[in-house]
Amino acid sequence: MLANIVIAVAVIGLILYRQMRPTPVGGSPKTAVILTVIGAVVAAKSLDGTGVGALDLVVLGASTVVGLAIAVVRGFTVRTYRDTATDTAYSRGTALTAGLWLAGIAAHVGIDLLASADVSGSTLLFYLGSVLLVQNLVVTARARRAGLPLAVTDARKVSANR
Repeated sequence: MLANIVIAVAVIGLILYRQMRPTPVGGSPKTAVILTVIGAVVAAKSLDGTGVGALDLVVLGASTVVGLAIAVVRGFTVRTYRDTATDTAYSRGTALTAGLWLAGIAAHVGIDLLASADVSGSTLLFYLGSVLLVQNLVVTARARRAGLPLAVTDARKVSANR
């Protein structure tokens, strides 16, 4: 239990730190995908063999819907701009972005408290990864609509040069 709390605090701290720094838009969503996959594995293992009831499933669904809705809103609070040195779209979170991260996490934890002990707390990494992925999709779409040049990952650079 303590290890889960330490890991969650470290991941949340890293996400908030990275959200407030300039970041290229359109790069690989690797971090979000890794968090989502690890979170899904952790949640599946903790739920395996337990008596997950209908209320637990409703709670998990509600938490996911609320989190994804907050992620969409949060995506619109992120500042997007063209970095003149690299001619690439960049994003940087605002104070409202950080506040919405904390509110979303609080909502997830609060909703999770309604679930059984087997379910509660086992889904935080999945939650963080999935909402980060949705926020990244919103920010990338906003940068595209604004006509900002997106960052190109190394894999795309290699395939483009062939």
